Amino acid sequence: MWMHNDEISQGIAAERLRISRNLVTPEVESVLCESANDPNHCTVSIGFGLGWRIVRINERTIVDHTGADSDVKTFAFFIPEKQMGAVIFTNGPDVGHDMIDEVLATIYPDRPYDQTLWQKFPTNE
Repeated sequence: MWMHNDEISQGIAAERLRISRNLVTPEVESVLCESANDPNHCTVSIGFGLGWRIVRINERTIVDHTGADSDVKTFAFFIPEKQMGAVIFTNGPDVGHDMIDEVLATIYPDRPYDQTLWQKFPTNE
């Protein structure tokens, strides 16, 4: 339903993909773009939409959400343009990050995006 914008207006569909505030500084963008296929033509913006984190790398939008509690890690992401994504639930010590990285490397091997998952962003507050 989320990928197909079922049962919501076009306005809400657009709003939930809008980044309310870009959290990426020029310095962080430079670091994230180092591993891009074309680092000189790489842009990254990251912020929050309606309940999800929105990541834009160049013109591609990626929507994700993470969660953690003790040894449990969860991760959901999708790429509206490609109509693809994954939901990952892990439980057990020290498997969360590794499992998420492995799944991403298999179905969406985009190094700058992978780096955004574990990067800490300033809140500018």
